[in-house]
Parts: sequence; C-alpha cells; structure tokens
Amino acid sequence: MYYIPVVPYYVPVYPCQQPYMPRQNAYEGSWYFPYCSQLTNSGGNPFVPHINQNAMQNIDYQTTNWRSEHPTEKSLYERLGGIYRIAAITDHFVDSLADDPIVGTNTSNAYLRDWYENKRWRASGFKVLNTLWIAEKAGGPYEYVSTVPNDHSLDLEPTHYRMMLTAEEFNAAANVLANSLDHFNVPEREKNEVLEAFMAHKKEVISGSIKQ
Repeated sequence: MYYIPVVPYYVPVYPCQQPYMPRQNAYEGSWYFPYCSQLTNSGGNPFVPHINQNAMQNIDYQTTNWRSEHPTEKSLYERLGGIYRIAAITDHFVDSLADDPIVGTNTSNAYLRDWYENKRWRASGFKVLNTLWIAEKAGGPYEYVSTVPNDHSLDLEPTHYRMMLTAEEFNAAANVLANSLDHFNVPEREKNEVLEAFMAHKKEVISGSIKQ
C-alpha cells in the first residue's frame, strides 16, 4: 500500500489496473479517485474517498477530465456496421465483379474465365471468405482462414498466385469494391480505410504475374 498526498489528509490507495486519475461525481459535483474492488470500509462496502474540490486545485494532474479526453475509438468493424453490413457489401461486391469488363465474365484472364464458366458455384463460399477477411482486417471478432495453408491468414498470395492477376485487374476489382461501398453509403473515412486495407495486399494478389 502507498499514499497519495491530498490536502489536508492522506488517501490510502491499493495498486490495481485502473488509472488513478481524479474524476468528477456526476451526481454530487465532487471529486474522487477510482478505487479497487479490494479497497473497502469497515462495513465491507467499496471505500470512495471524496476530496474537497478546492484542495484539488493545488494538485498537479495531467487532466481532471481524463475519460472525456480519452474517448474509446470504435473499430472499423463497428463503424462499418458489423458482420451483417459487411456481408451485404461483400455480396454486392462479388456479384458486381461479374459485370466488370476487365475482371468479369468477358475477362481475358484465363483463370477468371474458367472460374466464371465452370466454378461459379463457388461464389457463395467466395463471399463468405471475403466477408471473414474484411471482418478480421477491420478488427472484428472473426478469423479468416485461407483455403491454402500459410503462416499468416491475412496473406493473400497463396490463394491468388495461380490466378496470374495483373495490376490492371486488381485495380479494376478495387474500383468495383469502391462502388459497392458507395452503394451502401459507407462514409468517406470508413470507405478509405477499407480500400487502403485492400490496396495494401496488391503485391500478394498479383504475385503470380509479377514473379513469373
């Protein structure tokens, strides 16, 4: 146990994980220190030492409004609207790819052309994987597992290498994704964060064409 000097007396404080920043009691307008669960009075109730507000003016603290100056930032996952909204965006994105002149059904890429002609039944699974990838990348409580085992699940090279995708095709897909985000009126900040995360994996996705 150690003491924090407070005019005109000492307040016993026990170490815990909570920061000992003074906070204002919303109901009484007085100041107090957060307390640990093990700090109780003789009756077994949590002991909250109230401090004269005038005395607080003599103590140099970083802030007297710690919580308001350190708001909890929501994750991109939360700001996008959670798993259902991400799934809706992904569903629209994957369906829209087929209509794109560069990466759609009329693509000159042999792998993609074969996918549209013979493997389009896998579209539902493709949507699931993309939804999980975006959700995890955005900080959500989900985990994307690559269909091709690799050390890092968010690494896209193993699943894209054989596709021989070009930079032009990747950029076309990015534009389709941008349009899908606009379709759901995703705010500019969140839209840019999603696109930045997507573009950050460009070299992995087009690895087949740049390493041949």
